[in-house]
Order: sequence, then C-alpha cells, then structure tokens
Amino acid sequence: MILDAFTGIVAVGILCTCFSAAMLLLWRLLFPRRALLLWGLGIGCFATAAFLIVLRPVLPVFVTITLQNQIFLLGYCFLWWGVSTHRNLPPRTVPMLTMSFSFLLLMAWFTYVNPLISLRTIILQSYGVIFLACIIRTLISSSPGLKPMEKVTVAALLLDMGMLIVTVAAQLAHLDYNEPVFRNYISAAYSIAGLITVTSFGLSFFLIVLEQMSNDAHRAGADSRSAKELLETIIDNIPSFVYLKDRDGRLLACNQRLANLIGLSREQAIGKDSHDFFAADVADRQLAEDQTVIRTGAVVTSEECIQASDGLHYYESIKLPVRGEDGQVTSLCGISTDITGRKLAEQALNETRDRFMKLMETVPALAVQGYELDGTVFFWNKASETLYGYSAAEALGPTCWT
Repeated sequence: MILDAFTGIVAVGILCTCFSAAMLLLWRLLFPRRALLLWGLGIGCFATAAFLIVLRPVLPVFVTITLQNQIFLLGYCFLWWGVSTHRNLPPRTVPMLTMSFSFLLLMAWFTYVNPLISLRTIILQSYGVIFLACIIRTLISSSPGLKPMEKVTVAALLLDMGMLIVTVAAQLAHLDYNEPVFRNYISAAYSIAGLITVTSFGLSFFLIVLEQMSNDAHRAGADSRSAKELLETIIDNIPSFVYLKDRDGRLLACNQRLANLIGLSREQAIGKDSHDFFAADVADRQLAEDQTVIRTGAVVTSEECIQASDGLHYYESIKLPVRGEDGQVTSLCGISTDITGRKLAEQALNETRDRFMKLMETVPALAVQGYELDGTVFFWNKASETLYGYSAAEALGPTCWT
C-alpha cells in the first residue's frame, strides 16, 4: 500500500478541516452565500468524523463509532442541503430523516448486537452512495441545463460514488475480514480514495459558487444597463425638460429634449450652469430657485418666460431635492414643461373677455350683469345701473340687494 489506514485517515481529516475552514471563512468574509456555508459545515463534519476514527483506541465505542457515524451522516445532509440551497429549493427534510433513521438503526445493530467491522463499512459507504445520488439528482433535475462548473461538480460526485461502490464491492468480497481498522487494507484504500473525493467535490462546489456569483454579477450589470437604457428612453420621450443639478447648479444629467433646446449634446451640457444657456436675469432667477431647494429641502414650483429663437416661451418648473443616504440634499431634480400654448390661450381668452366687457359696458339699452356660481356679482354695466337703480360700486361683490 502507498500509505496505511492511519496515515490516510489523518490526511483526509486534515484536508477536510482545511476545506471546511476555507469555505467558512470565504462565506463569512467574501461570499455571503448560504450554500457555501452549508457545504463548509458538511466537509467539517467529515473532518470531525475522520479524527474520531483516529481516537478509537482511547475513546469509548459510543463516541468513536456511534457518534462518528452520526456526524458522517450529518455531513451528507449538509451537502445535500447546500445543493438544494444553490438551486433555491427547500431542504428534502423527509427523505433525509427517513434515510438517517434507518442508517442509525442498522449501524447500532452491527455495533452493539452483532459487531462486524466489514458490515459497518458496507452500510456507511452504501448510504454515502445513496446520499450522493440524491445530491446529483437535485443538482441535475432542478435545472434545464447545467453550467460548466456544475458539470464538473456532477463529475466529481460521480467519481465519489464510483470509489464508494468499489469500496463496498471489496468489502463484500471479504466479509470475514475483521481486523482492527488501522490494519484493514480496505480502510487504507478508502482513505486514499477519500483524499481524491474530498478534493474533487470540495473544489468543484467552490467553483460553482464563484461561477454563480460571476453570472449574478453579469446579470445584475446587464439588468442595470437595461434599466438605465429604459429610463433614458422614457425620460427622452417625456414632453418636458428633465434635468439633474448638483448643489452648485451645474448639470449632472439631462434628457435629449433639453439638450436640443440649448443646442448642445448631453455630454457637452454636463458641468455647465444656467449662465451658459440663458440670459443673465433668467439664469440668476433659476440659480436662486436652485439654492432655495438645496438650502430648505422643499419643492419649488415656478413659471418663467424665456426668449427663444422662435419667440417667447413660457415654462412651468417643478424642482425637488434629491437626498443622499445621510438624508442631506445632494442635488436637485427639475422638470420644466412648456406651457406656451396654454398661456397664449389664457391671454387670448382674457383679451376676448375684456373686449366683451367693454362692449357691454357701452351698450345703453341692454342691461347686462355677470354672476359667479355663488351669486357674487362681478359685472354691472351702465344700463343695469339705470334699470335697477344701483351703481356698479353698490352692486358688485356679495352684497344682497332687492
């Protein structure tokens, strides 16, 4: 043999301890993935069980056999749970408990009632094969396609199963071989196999987690870019000017409609303030409003008139504060809507009303009054004064008259 059973078991225990510590540290410090935590706990159970085997000459049978086998079983359960977590599946609690209970009954029988080292080895490795088969099935059946590192993990687990099956077959051929574990060549062979299997599935699952994190990062980046592009598309198609300014009134971002208004590209507009685009009086007024938002944290609404190449334009602006994580105002967002059409319509309506009022005021034979919905008089022409005997000063307003 290349090495005896004692050396092999110690080597497996040390390797499992290193893998478990590495995965738990990575989970705690770098990659907060629950699957990595569970996988590290599972390998840690294998390390504990391996060292209990070494302590058989000095510890009671209950600790070195019964407790050790329970810890082995717990390690397989953690591995299965870790794969289920990786697949976003709940742990298979009922199958785990059923298999664990039957395993403990068989191991107790062949430890205390009919002590046989060979049969205990067969039972332990057989249940290992069953657990690994369940882990592989969970990994394969829960996804339409395996990622590269998941395929490597499946291959590593199949290698583990193959080595366990070979160990079971060798032990079945020597059922009467009941020498102490450290002189049992089957145990030595399994220790060598354990080094290979622990290394293979430990590294492969760690690579699974790294691959998943890489894919998640790429997906998050793609989603972020898609969301940004979608937001820019929406903002560019809003029939208003949308912009973001820093505390000094400089542009941080703007939509394409505003860029077209000032005659620059969005990239060229970044870092400029209102004095670079508008007349001094307009720019001063805008910056004063900006500072009010920054200083008070209040929403400011205003109307302004700006001379453009095609004439006067009226805008209604809403400026609101943007706060950082500490609650302080870090910038402001503004939305300015062109209301020129509405303002011109209001002006035309007012002019028409004024002309109508002046016309009615000069008609001597037609008494005309104007009333609000609540009965308040707002118009009283000369003919009404003559007809009713009340002057306009007396009739206008909420005054009741008869």
